[in-house]
Amino acid sequence: MAEQGDDRSALQSQLDELGEQLNDLRAKVGEQTGDVRDRLNPFVDQVKADWESVRRAAEQTGSATSEAVRGASDDAEASVERLRTELSAAQADLRAEAADSMDAYRSAIGDLVSSLRQGLDELTVQIDLGRMDARDQLKAEMERAERLW
Repeated sequence: MAEQGDDRSALQSQLDELGEQLNDLRAKVGEQTGDVRDRLNPFVDQVKADWESVRRAAEQTGSATSEAVRGASDDAEASVERLRTELSAAQADLRAEAADSMDAYRSAIGDLVSSLRQGLDELTVQIDLGRMDARDQLKAEMERAERLW
């Protein structure tokens, strides 16, 4: 039971840290020109909505059973990692917009590409896991059907 509390505390700390980074990003975007703000604000708004959704889900794990808490904790951790990726991409995009030299621009674009590649890797893993789950379910249903015949 103490382990679950530690997990929740660690998750809450991670969410607090991401919230601070998100607020800092929103402030920096607000300092940019209108075109940059118009382009980045929808992305920042989506990251904020995702952050709030994960925060609410993390708060709801307090009343769940231990098995449900483990499942919800795993989901929340995966969501936090996706948020980190989204936030890193937005921060790199902002640095690219604000770059005052070609080297700074290249560095920011490199970070943006790395963040996007990490997001793609995470999606690829999720797709592979989904395929494995679907294959396992199909196999189980086929075995069940064979037993019934």
